[in-house]
Amino acid sequence: MSIDFAQLLDGFSAREFDVDEAAFMRMLEASAVDAGRLSARVLFGLRGCRLVEGASDPLGRTAPALRLAEAAIDHEDFRCVIGVWVRGEGFWASPASTVPHVSYLHDQRRRVLRGQLDRARTVCNQAASGVYKYKVGSHRNWRAEVQPGAFRQASAMAVVRTLDGGELSVRRDGAWAFERPELGENIHAAMADGEIRYVAAGCQVVPGGYSADRTTPEGNWRAFRMAAGLSAAPGISREIQGQTECVQSTDDATPSCAPPFNETLDDLAAGRGVFDYVLVSGRELRMAAENVARARDPAARRLRRGSSGAEVARLQAQLNRSRGGGEPALPASGLFDAATQRQLIFAHQLALTGGADGILTRAEGYRLGLSGIFT
Repeated sequence: MSIDFAQLLDGFSAREFDVDEAAFMRMLEASAVDAGRLSARVLFGLRGCRLVEGASDPLGRTAPALRLAEAAIDHEDFRCVIGVWVRGEGFWASPASTVPHVSYLHDQRRRVLRGQLDRARTVCNQAASGVYKYKVGSHRNWRAEVQPGAFRQASAMAVVRTLDGGELSVRRDGAWAFERPELGENIHAAMADGEIRYVAAGCQVVPGGYSADRTTPEGNWRAFRMAAGLSAAPGISREIQGQTECVQSTDDATPSCAPPFNETLDDLAAGRGVFDYVLVSGRELRMAAENVARARDPAARRLRRGSSGAEVARLQAQLNRSRGGGEPALPASGLFDAATQRQLIFAHQLALTGGADGILTRAEGYRLGLSGIFT
């Protein structure tokens, strides 16, 4: 079963559903994500989802509701949705992708079978769901092509890869790693060689691109940036630092071309240039939209990266009691941070079951010996 849906009570459904702010809030509440901790404009990714109608507005204008449906991920087409929630106003959204393209999965499998890859040398990966920080800055791909004014990963992140040479899929029992922001699991335009197409190796991508001189955003990518409150045509500066071309936009979160990442400081940052990104499955949002009572049922409760509150504090206390001698103790912060995500995945889910997704439900808690977390 796919990593993103194994914990959910419902199976796939093709029926359409409507999402307004109340439904989006219920989805967050089911994961104990406090909306009060989020940025005023929240970026979101819905894995396995399609936009039926709503807000791919070319000027980034929001709509009070979206009409969505689940989509079967094929790692080849845009079978996800990425958008912006402007709190108190509504949503802008676009077809997008949050998973690696099948060509990268094929390449990774070929290299594994040839003995050319291990956990330290990989081709592609898929981010675990959760809430992460992103900063506006330049995205640079493996060909050193630069997209100014993209959204750069600013949080440590758990990712999963298929490194066994088996079927082309992303599973709970894949090879997990915990990567710092230097991994570059960024949000950027789906542009390659001036052509709009899906070419992601793990980044989150929105259809669109840039003008021929790579200075002006175009298409849905331009509208996405505008919905996030950024410039339609940001000022771009270029300079050479050492052997690298440094490209910056006037929307960048910091004045430095390659800003240092500090998750503790980023969590306290506010204002333009720093955003929260909520990455979940489209199925979770459908469940919250369709049935208010079930969305608030304790059986549907889950904890993941970005959750907070007493349940998270109890989880941290239990993880500390069962930790090995070489593992650092978690602070009883009540915030499901990177360290909590790491211990849940590596010290419990993988160690005890062989599979992981970084999500704790009541059923998973009993399976892992972490009972008494949920009220």
